[in-house]
Amino acid sequence: MKNILFSLILLFLAHSMPAKDVDGYLPLDKKNPVAFGGDYIRYQGKKIMLNERTFFVDGRLTKEITDKY
Repeated sequence: MKNILFSLILLFLAHSMPAKDVDGYLPLDKKNPVAFGGDYIRYQGKKIMLNERTFFVDGRLTKEITDKY
């Protein structure tokens, strides 16, 4: 019984935690956020993969981060 309760608590905590963005990236607009994940962004509930034709521009990203991704 304790194992089931513990598992349910862990499942709830894992589900309620926000996804971690790359290197602590924070969106400028908290009401309409863009989450940067390195090779993708999340915007309005959609995961958009980044590639040579689809890219993400944010002047606040450091050179190290842009070089990495």
